[in-house]
Amino acid sequence: MSENGAREEERRAEEFVKLCFEVFKHLTTLSTAGALVVLAVYRELGVGGTLLGLTLVMFGVSILASVVSMLLCTTHYASSAYGPSEPVLGWLMFAAAGSFVAGAESFMLFLAEWPRWLNIVLLPVALIALVWLVKTRPPFLQRGGRPEGREEVEEPPE
Repeated sequence: MSENGAREEERRAEEFVKLCFEVFKHLTTLSTAGALVVLAVYRELGVGGTLLGLTLVMFGVSILASVVSMLLCTTHYASSAYGPSEPVLGWLMFAAAGSFVAGAESFMLFLAEWPRWLNIVLLPVALIALVWLVKTRPPFLQRGGRPEGREEVEEPPE
């Protein structure tokens, strides 16, 4: 790879880390706000339930995964051999976002007051659908019709 290509790759990796940091920052904020709302609802209603507990746990996992990921993102800028790789950041983002979605979903199911059996069925179905969407990348989620959402980068002739 040429020197220009190496600089371009480094710039792209730096931009990716910055974007990941921003995503984790917003997930931390949203999860903290969601946990506070759940605690306020619990205090007002005075009833607890499995779904409220699950909601708090999922928001907690999202907060923890996001904070650890933000710390990992900062190692990209340190002179350390322990910088994050893109796949690791991708999986951490999936874990943080997935637990946030699961927490929000369980809270919505609690508020809907549906029968317990329906809640038990809907929560895993929605999570499996989310995993399927991320893993298979159906055509409606692909950018610009390119497979896997990536452009082929041509190296300039030397």
